Amino acid sequence: MAYPRGEKIAYGGYAQFVEPPVEYITTSRQICGIYPYNSGASLPVKGVPLGREYYSGAAFCCDPISWFQEAKLIQNPSAFILGLPGFGKSTLVRKLLLGSAGFGRIPLVLGDLKPDHVDLIQAMGGQTITLGHNRGSLNPLDFSFDITKVSQKPKNEIISDFKARRLDFILMLLTVFRQNKPITREEAILTAALNELDKKFPLEKINSKTSPILNDLLQIIINAPESVQIAANSRGNENKYLDITENLEADIRAIATGTSRLGNTFSKKTTNIMKMDRPVVFDLSNINESEAQLRAASLLASWQVGFGTVEVANILAEANVIPQRHYDVVMDELWMVLRAGNGIVTFIDGITRLNRNYGVSQTMITHTMEDLLSMPDEHDKQAAKGLVARAGIKFLGPLPNSEMTLLNSAALELSKTEAQLLQSWVTPASWRGEQSLPGQGCFLCKIGGRPGIAFRTILTPSEMSGIHDTNKKWHAKSKIGGLND
Repeated sequence: MAYPRGEKIAYGGYAQFVEPPVEYITTSRQICGIYPYNSGASLPVKGVPLGREYYSGAAFCCDPISWFQEAKLIQNPSAFILGLPGFGKSTLVRKLLLGSAGFGRIPLVLGDLKPDHVDLIQAMGGQTITLGHNRGSLNPLDFSFDITKVSQKPKNEIISDFKARRLDFILMLLTVFRQNKPITREEAILTAALNELDKKFPLEKINSKTSPILNDLLQIIINAPESVQIAANSRGNENKYLDITENLEADIRAIATGTSRLGNTFSKKTTNIMKMDRPVVFDLSNINESEAQLRAASLLASWQVGFGTVEVANILAEANVIPQRHYDVVMDELWMVLRAGNGIVTFIDGITRLNRNYGVSQTMITHTMEDLLSMPDEHDKQAAKGLVARAGIKFLGPLPNSEMTLLNSAALELSKTEAQLLQSWVTPASWRGEQSLPGQGCFLCKIGGRPGIAFRTILTPSEMSGIHDTNKKWHAKSKIGGLND
């Protein structure tokens, strides 16, 4: 007769509670010496090692591309990270990027406001693109791709993709500036004006230095060529044309001359052209928190330029001009962009929907579902829910009780146990506050309708350097006294 806790005899092995054994993952070559006391584990081993399973301590590996391409666990190589501030979202992202880079992928951080990722990208030998007042600019009309040695078919694809993104870029800037999406007639006017601009600045012959800027587009609208008048439906009436284009002209002038809240960030030539063959981070940390419009516009611009560059890289790779590369794209502070204006979520939806076709993984980050659903328009709210629902992997950090219903509304069904676990991670262990928060570095990984995998991120000694310190200013010693002391 078997006794799972030992026999109740003198000097026997009876125990009230049997702790689970420590689990290790290793190769069959290494583990053969302890046969037959080895067994397989149910946790996936494909992907970046992120930490240990919360209950068993077993190693947990995961990243969107590995789970899409190798493990076949998800249908879309994307992730969504939700969690309250200060619990380790940025650390999780850096582990994903660092481990993924080890697999040969290229990290792209499209907008870093704090900054959380600049040190990591620089340590990888990557490129830092700085945006902000008098620190760096991004030209919405910049055509920085060298297509002189490209055959006609990929050249046409690159030009066609650029024209579509260029129009979206300008519409996004106007949406952020106005906090409302331009009307259909204004979109038609811009399309016609851009076509006229291409006659003056042929895309086949220009580069970043010779590309037009917004002021050149403004002059086209002011000069009112026939095609633009037709798009405006002014019927040859000059006064009617002026009335129709008045608001559009005024808004583009404000952005093009640097007299709007967006400053001169989008009014001049691009200061730093994005590379295709190395890690890239858009550093927006110099933009003040009070400049909400500029922050949102700069984030959107970073996303637009980043995905546009990736698309051109894919076209060139298909044409055997450059090697095929896979990219890991990070899109942080999603809540800030969604609040920038009515209809802005439509642009985000379009940018992010085709990531599988682009050969990239994307990771979107925000604090809570409540942030995503704070928009007044019901259509925008549903589109924001779709961003979460469509993500292949959901990483849920510590969240309050009020979030549970909102999560379920976004097709993310949590069991009662899972909901209680997320809430338990929020509350400090004691009033003394000497210990770290219980949910520090803890996440619940959810895919589809499967039970979630709870894990805690673990930093290796090499990762414990400054690249994971997001509170550097608090760790610097403060000095009392004047500048001359």
